[in-house]
Amino acid sequence: MNKKIFWIASFPKSGNTLVRAILASLFFSKNGKFSFNLLNNIKQLETFKTLDFIKKENPVDYKNLSDLKVLSKYFLKIQDKIIFNLNDNDACFLKTHSAFFEYFGNQFTTNEKTLGYIYIVRDPRDVALSLSHHMNVEIDKAIKFMLNKNASLKYTGNEKIDIDIKPPMMIGSWDLHLNSWGYFNVPKIFIKYEDLILYKKKTIIQIINFFKKTYNFKFNNIDEKIENILLTTEFNTMKKNELKFGFNESVNNNSFFNVGKVKHWEKKLTISQINLIEKNFKKEMKKLNYL
Repeated sequence: MNKKIFWIASFPKSGNTLVRAILASLFFSKNGKFSFNLLNNIKQLETFKTLDFIKKENPVDYKNLSDLKVLSKYFLKIQDKIIFNLNDNDACFLKTHSAFFEYFGNQFTTNEKTLGYIYIVRDPRDVALSLSHHMNVEIDKAIKFMLNKNASLKYTGNEKIDIDIKPPMMIGSWDLHLNSWGYFNVPKIFIKYEDLILYKKKTIIQIINFFKKTYNFKFNNIDEKIENILLTTEFNTMKKNELKFGFNESVNNNSFFNVGKVKHWEKKLTISQINLIEKNFKKEMKKLNYL
C-alpha cells in the first residue's frame, strides 16, 4: 500500500465509534478482543494537536483558525503531516465527522491521499435522540442542528490552545453530509448502523471481504477474531467498560454509550418532530429504506 488515508466517516452519533472498535480489533489486536486503548490506533483528523505545526509555519493564520477560510487552507497539509509520519508502505485510518465539501476552493481531501473510506449512516430519527443526549440539548435543538446546512462543531482535544481559537469542523445537514461523501470516487463501503446492531456478524464479514477484495489484505485467525469482536464490542459491554474505565470521547459529563437501540425514536419523538425529520430527509430516507 502507498502512504494513504482510509477514512471512517459519518454524521455525529451514527455508529462511528462502533465501526472503529471493529476495525481496531481486526487490524491492531492478535485475537480480536476490543479495549478502548485500541482506538488510539485510529486518530481523528479534527483535533487541536493536528494544528500545532501552523503555529510555527504561520502564526497569523494560527490566530485566525476560527475562520474556515483560513483553516481550510491547511486541510491537505494536515493530512500530509500525518502521512509523512507513517512508515514506508503503511496506511492509516482516520476518523472524521466533516462533510466532504470544498471550502473556499480548498478540498477536504483528495484521491491522491485517500485509500478509501467507510461511511456509516443511521436513521436520522434515532440520530436526533442520540445527538440530543450527547450534546446535552433538547431534542428540538438537536433536530435544528441536523437541518442546518451550515452546522459545525469545534475541533476536539484536551491540548492547550488559545481560548479565542475555535477551529470549526463543518458538518452540514444530515442529508448534505450523506450525499457529499457519496460523490467521492474512491473505493468505499456504506454501512447502516441498524445492520451493525441487528446483523453484526454479517456486517463484520462484509467489512473483512471489502478489505480482502479491494486491497488483497490477509487476516490471521479470522474466525477467532470475529467471535471475540462480537463479544467485546457488544453495546452493554462497552457501556459497562465506559462506566468502569471512562471514555475520552464523552462530553458534558454524559455517558457516551447511551441506548444503542434501533427505532428508539418510536417511543421518544413527538409526531411533529417525526414529521419534521421525515419531510426534510424524505428522499434519502426512502433510498435507505427508513421510510
